[in-house]
Amino acid sequence: MTVLGPGEAFGEPALLSQDSIRTATAVAVEGADTFSLFRRDFEEIRRSDPRVERLLVDALASRVSRLTGHLVGALHEPVEVRLARRLISLADTYRTDHGAISIPMTQEDLAALAGTTRPTANRILRELEAVGAIAITRGRIEITNLVALERHGD
Repeated sequence: MTVLGPGEAFGEPALLSQDSIRTATAVAVEGADTFSLFRRDFEEIRRSDPRVERLLVDALASRVSRLTGHLVGALHEPVEVRLARRLISLADTYRTDHGAISIPMTQEDLAALAGTTRPTANRILRELEAVGAIAITRGRIEITNLVALERHGD
């Protein structure tokens, strides 16, 4: 499970292989505009502009790197660190010019991102709230002190 922000893409494997099967479902947590690209159109773009190959390699390398990082974290990091790091990553996605960072995500969703259970995520979130790093509201997590949160992600 991952959260994508503006300008990011998903479903690339379906463009690259005719045998590719859908392995995930996308759900918008907020309003979004999406665009579709059919394989035949993508193949035409690849043929007409060689720079697309480089962009494709970069996108796939980035995906492999992100997935590898998540796997290593799941196997070797304490759950408190994993959860804090997921929040920090989400802070980058939801950062605005208005100060506080509001993440429209339930504790259950965040638990799934961090590879833990909702009760464990709730315990850790309450600890982060007690030190002033976050505020928990219904269906939302507000990051109130990113520096304090980053200390827990180290």
